[in-house]
Amino acid sequence: MKKETKQFFWPSYVDVMTALFIIMLLLFILSFKSLQDEKENLVVRLEEKKYLEKIEESIKNLPQEYYVYQEQYKRHTLRRQPRFGRGIAEISSEEDIKYLIDAGKSLLELISKLKEKDTLGVTYLVILEGMASKDATPDDENYKLSYRRALALYNLWIKNNLNFNTDYLELIFAGSGTGGIGRDESKEVNGVIDDSDNQKILIQIIPKLGKVK
Repeated sequence: MKKETKQFFWPSYVDVMTALFIIMLLLFILSFKSLQDEKENLVVRLEEKKYLEKIEESIKNLPQEYYVYQEQYKRHTLRRQPRFGRGIAEISSEEDIKYLIDAGKSLLELISKLKEKDTLGVTYLVILEGMASKDATPDDENYKLSYRRALALYNLWIKNNLNFNTDYLELIFAGSGTGGIGRDESKEVNGVIDDSDNQKILIQIIPKLGKVK
């Protein structure tokens, strides 16, 4: 009886060890594949990061006739701002209108050229940020005013057939009122504090990775 038990035990033990070996082998293969996939994903992410950095460098090269790049804030400002009066959001000067239309065209041309060379399905987000000067106007009114200034530039571009809303480009506008970072310092003119340099519009261009072609 004992002999039969031993004969039954050893084949079963071998079967168990064989099954465990197969399981360990499968786990090793899965782990190796997972590490390989992670390595490949890391390489892809690094390539995408370098690609976006290259695009960001190109964006900095908008025509200096129209734009000034502010490195510390990663954004552009118009070299010549619309001459907004106090409490005014409309763009009425013919010189300002021509200048801003040309500035919009140069922005579109740059993004179009970048898109022609695109291999990773990059899309672009353009943000127009209106600002207001600190004066006696209540803050909530200045927020609305700064928003309307950005909207005025957007409407000017759209009116002149500058299409900033495509399958790879989106434009949004916002107002930061008398807040926001990187405001110009107020000046004293004839004993009066002048903050009119902050009656302006800022532009941010953000490249984003879309679907890989």
